[in-house]
Amino acid sequence: MSDAFMMPDAGTTQRMSKTDPAACAGSKLYQAWSAQKADGASRRAAEREYRVLSVLAFIVLLPIVLAMRLLPPRLRGSAYAHRSVFAETRARADAVIPIVFMA
Repeated sequence: MSDAFMMPDAGTTQRMSKTDPAACAGSKLYQAWSAQKADGASRRAAEREYRVLSVLAFIVLLPIVLAMRLLPPRLRGSAYAHRSVFAETRARADAVIPIVFMA
């Protein structure tokens, strides 16, 4: 009885396929499996959204960072002074994106 599934509610044993989740569509195991699958889909969607926002923020902030490099050092600040233009742009984009998700 290694492939038997014990239903905790009814106290009876039913045989269900391990490979076909649709065979046990009413069970708690299937409900947990489908919830986990939905969580994975929403996580992938959030990751995709983060990547899109990251690229857009990088595109918007790159000209701003380039313009700031033309300013004298006393006016632009020293927080990102020793970084390359691309590293500074990415750091600023990473600082802005969490604010977008708060809204």
